[in-house]
Amino acid sequence: AIAKQQCNIQQSLSQEAELRAQISEINKEQQALKREQYKVSGKARDRITERLAVLAEKAKKLGVSADVSQSEATFAHGTSDFDARLAKREGGELDGTEELPQSGDPSPAPKLRGHAVVFLEADGAVTSAATGILDDPLRLLRDLLAAVNGELVLTSEWRHDPRLVRFLEGTMARLDMKGISLTTPSVGPRNAQQP
Repeated sequence: AIAKQQCNIQQSLSQEAELRAQISEINKEQQALKREQYKVSGKARDRITERLAVLAEKAKKLGVSADVSQSEATFAHGTSDFDARLAKREGGELDGTEELPQSGDPSPAPKLRGHAVVFLEADGAVTSAATGILDDPLRLLRDLLAAVNGELVLTSEWRHDPRLVRFLEGTMARLDMKGISLTTPSVGPRNAQQP
């Protein structure tokens, strides 16, 4: 499965590179046409203007396709990393005292022991801008986790702020809840731009 994911990543990256090369060629043609446009007039100039519009639309479509390929590669890489972190840890289970694995953390992930994985987007689901963390939704979540013998994976932006994670886990502990087992890796165009 990991080899297939790596193959998908390589295909997406190759496709993105090919699309970006096509965009570069279009840009060169557009520059040449713009230089030529100033040398001609009348119908010749109109034809160049039409060709520039066609090239601009084509470059735009290729750019979207390249962005999709880049996102697919980034997502596949994040999924592969997440799967590897889940598979690597042998025997260790979170007991509430371990640090949560963070995105990009090379340490192995804890082995999930539940029968279900519940992904939590904290913003709005268990929080309110006016009152902070809401106990009632957390109680429902606690009951759900108990019913399915589940593990909780934090997916919201909260996972990037240790203070918010501690605040959430403190409230969960007060409500006699299991803690957060994992956080999801960061994937997407925002992180694709980073070195």
